[in-house]
Amino acid sequence: MPGFTTNVAGVTFRQEVIEQCEPGDDIALVREPKNQRDENAIRVESEYGHLGYIPADIAPKMARRLDRGDSFHVFVKNVTGGTEDKPNLGIVLHVREAGRTHETKLVYTEPVDEEPLNAVDVHDPMDGFLIVLVFAVVVLFLIAWAC
Repeated sequence: MPGFTTNVAGVTFRQEVIEQCEPGDDIALVREPKNQRDENAIRVESEYGHLGYIPADIAPKMARRLDRGDSFHVFVKNVTGGTEDKPNLGIVLHVREAGRTHETKLVYTEPVDEEPLNAVDVHDPMDGFLIVLVFAVVVLFLIAWAC
């Protein structure tokens, strides 16, 4: 399955919530553009509560994508730790584009009051594919309607 994996940051004081998680659990991403520590903050939520945040090194790119309406399907890939060598639990997420479908788990809680994003910054290689896909659907609809 295309996508990437990432650890969840800020899990140290959320151990009770993390120990309830299992691989495959769906995850919601909550944009926090007014977060005092990081305007690109993306909170990670499970059905059990707040798990932590998307790491700061990838949050800016994901935040831009979320702010423009892109969505991701996110689930728990693995719960780490809980051993004698590493007693604190951690979470590894699998993140993939949801393809702008119903399967997204994005929760948007705060409006973004910012300047429009630079088009170069938000370039998505899927945009061309989506145009072709929409065109193909319209052509197929017209052919079916004509018959």
